[in-house]
Amino acid sequence: MKTTFKENGDVLGEKKIKLENDAISIREEECSVGLLYFNGTEFIWIHQGD
Repeated sequence: MKTTFKENGDVLGEKKIKLENDAISIREEECSVGLLYFNGTEFIWIHQGD
């Protein structure tokens, strides 16, 4: 799941996505969780929650 945001930065909801390649899960203690993903062209950050 990918967390989606409103233009003002508030959380809007979640969106289910399908990754075509492997991703690295990054979690910082008491902070955000997300995936570092290479989409074939560039690395992108997929925010998954706090």
